[in-house]
Amino acid sequence: KMFIKKRIIIFSLTPLGIGGMEENILQLAEGLQTRFEVKILGWFTPPFLIQAAARLPKTELLPIERPSKYNFLFGLRLLKLFRRLKPDLVHFQDPRSRLLGGPITNILGIKSVYTFHMSPLLMPHSPFKARVYTKIEKLYNRHFTDALIFVSKNVKDFYARLGLLRTQKPNDFVIRNGIDSAPFLPLLAEKQQFRTAVRTQLQVLPETRLVLGLGRLTVQKGFDYLIQAIALLPSKGLPPFKIILLGDGEARAQLHALAKTLEVEDALIWLGFQDKPQVREYLIAADLFVLPSRYECYPYSILEANAAQIPVLVSDVGGSAEAAALNANHTVIPPHDPMALANALAQALQAPLRVPNVVKTSLDDMLAQTRTVYDLLLDR
Repeated sequence: KMFIKKRIIIFSLTPLGIGGMEENILQLAEGLQTRFEVKILGWFTPPFLIQAAARLPKTELLPIERPSKYNFLFGLRLLKLFRRLKPDLVHFQDPRSRLLGGPITNILGIKSVYTFHMSPLLMPHSPFKARVYTKIEKLYNRHFTDALIFVSKNVKDFYARLGLLRTQKPNDFVIRNGIDSAPFLPLLAEKQQFRTAVRTQLQVLPETRLVLGLGRLTVQKGFDYLIQAIALLPSKGLPPFKIILLGDGEARAQLHALAKTLEVEDALIWLGFQDKPQVREYLIAADLFVLPSRYECYPYSILEANAAQIPVLVSDVGGSAEAAALNANHTVIPPHDPMALANALAQALQAPLRVPNVVKTSLDDMLAQTRTVYDLLLDR
């Protein structure tokens, strides 16, 4: 009997570039393609297309422009598209794709899954907007989505407390993000050499403590709090240190201006966007990873720091503390608090160098659990 693969469409209307959601999409398409016929529908930027070409040479990418948030006429286009493509399941990856596509999959009887990579309810909004988003989330979670995947238990519990999940016939699952730690292993075997090489390259003293901030330079990531925290550090009693920022984004100019205003430019090294192999080398060479975000779900950058076996310092938002807790060498601070960040930073800089500890960051678990959800919906 011939085995016919079920057809899955992974769908996002957030511009796909480089980030956690994009990594998750690529991981799913890579890891599930032997079991399912996977297509990706979305608005693709060149960085995503380059990654997809390298990692998914046989996966069909279906480009689509991004409509406005409440352009429900776009739903007619999706109706025609889904009728033509005949997917067995659509996996929505962002709020807009589900907002416009959820009713269509419902009308056509196509199974649907939604992953909460980010939630509008975790972002700051006016009271009116917050009420509107809450009502939309409740309606879609209960009636327009067959399965909900939360990448963080903390975020799922937040939704449950707000009464936004089904109480009868629950359809929610917690599937945490995972990464493949194998690329880190050869680097860990030569950790001392990388520590020396990176410090030589950065032209800093061999004993310099390196603190690494990794992520897009946006308001969300809270790097302005990190710059403020540097200005609050004690002037004496700290070893030589540098803060390395890996990433780029729309807040870059404001962050540079803030560093200049607070006169902490000398403490910072701005390295911009780096490819994954370079990111791994900087992580291996660093003494501390820091992510003082305003809001998150379950950041991949913390998992990468865990795989590099370095201490992590994160703000207690979304699933950040959850991801950090996998690492024995972790510190969690209140969000939006530069003084708490400065105190934790000073403590970490004064502490003896930590012994690396192995951290589980299993991509295999994430893929197996996602397969299970798909199978439950598709009655395999």
